[in-house]
Amino acid sequence: MKIKNQLIIIIIAILSVGVLIQSFIASKYIDNYFNSYIMQEYNQNIARISLIAQEIIADKESSSNSRPMMSQMAYRRTLSSYMSDPIVEINIYSNQGRLLFTSSGVMGQGHMNSGNNQEDSLELEADIFDVSNDENQKIGNLEIIRNKDVKNWQTSVLFNKALYSGAAIAFISVAIIAGLIIWIVSAKFSKQLIDTAYYASKIEQDDQVDIALSETVEIKQIQLTLLNLASRLKLKTKIRKEKADKLSHETRTPLTILKSNIEAAIDKVIVLDEQNLSLCLEQIDTLSEMMTNISDIITDDSDDTSVELSELDLTKEIKNIIKSLSLQYSKKNIALTSSLSNELLIHSDKNKINQSVYNLLTNAYKFTPYGGKVDISVKKLDNSVTIEVADSGMGVKQEELDKIFTAYYRSNEHKETQGDGLGLYIVSTNMVLLGGSASAYINESKGLTVKLEIPLKHC
Repeated sequence: MKIKNQLIIIIIAILSVGVLIQSFIASKYIDNYFNSYIMQEYNQNIARISLIAQEIIADKESSSNSRPMMSQMAYRRTLSSYMSDPIVEINIYSNQGRLLFTSSGVMGQGHMNSGNNQEDSLELEADIFDVSNDENQKIGNLEIIRNKDVKNWQTSVLFNKALYSGAAIAFISVAIIAGLIIWIVSAKFSKQLIDTAYYASKIEQDDQVDIALSETVEIKQIQLTLLNLASRLKLKTKIRKEKADKLSHETRTPLTILKSNIEAAIDKVIVLDEQNLSLCLEQIDTLSEMMTNISDIITDDSDDTSVELSELDLTKEIKNIIKSLSLQYSKKNIALTSSLSNELLIHSDKNKINQSVYNLLTNAYKFTPYGGKVDISVKKLDNSVTIEVADSGMGVKQEELDKIFTAYYRSNEHKETQGDGLGLYIVSTNMVLLGGSASAYINESKGLTVKLEIPLKHC
């Protein structure tokens, strides 16, 4: 069953029970109060009738002859105003028990009835009251025949009927209004839950969708949890994609070097001597290491921030890279020159530095036209070393210099050139991990110069 229907049923049931209990208690309280009230009214009427009975007995006893018919009718009209529910009949007796007056219209000489012998099928009951004169001397009796049970009095019956009818109307009204309010509120809650469920399904499908946060604390908590989950999933996906793309990018360099050397050997441009074979084996070892760790690299959700420090000769590493790329450069007749010292020892991460230099030289090769020039220079400063790779290629616009180190960014001027926009991003990331920096500027040849600054000793 839908939550909206469950809420409607539960809350209407609660309200119904509450209204019924309240109606029952209120009815009992008001009924008791009303019964006390009508009994008080009855007693007040008895007091008034007793005064009239005193006059009737005094008149009867003062004369042996019957009162004139007009006087008898006057008393009857006066007492007729009290002949209403619950009073059925009024009888007035002398001290000797002689009937002096009856509201039934039949006058006789019989004696006064005794107590409760006047009951009939209507469950009537007789109340007997003494009638006294002004000197507080008993002069007769007043007999009131009335409905026995106060609850059966017409006034009480009508009152209770109106009371219960009002309670029933109130119950129905409350049920309708409550049902309408609950339907509106539950519809609102249901919509928020449906939206939340829809958002969760979109997260499962890895789709992007916006969600308006609920004002209900519990639902909002669920939505915030889903938002956090979506953010973490996106971050994990982004990290894995970046790692996969970086791995794909990194494999191109050794593959390119291997392909260039093998093609050159086939074309008999070079001879695969021991030195060239060692270079090829080194690239194969690099590929093997990448393939061995490929599963761990891609499935690991953490950022690759590890640094493996060692002493290395930066000049020697760069010379090896230049040699491995010389055949590739010769195919486009690009002059690859260098300005290097004999030896330059630093304490840093060999793999990240080699990867960065490879990326700069392959990036320069890609954007330098046939017959162009690429130069790499290294300078030692007090506490750092700088590496600059300058090309005579197409360059970039001044406003794009701050963007070229962003992942997957590609200049609008170079859309036709193959690439994934990760080369310079990897360089920049490596420099940050090594405590250095990467920057770029447009050189005199209108090409691009990328400058790396690396600490001599990693802290």
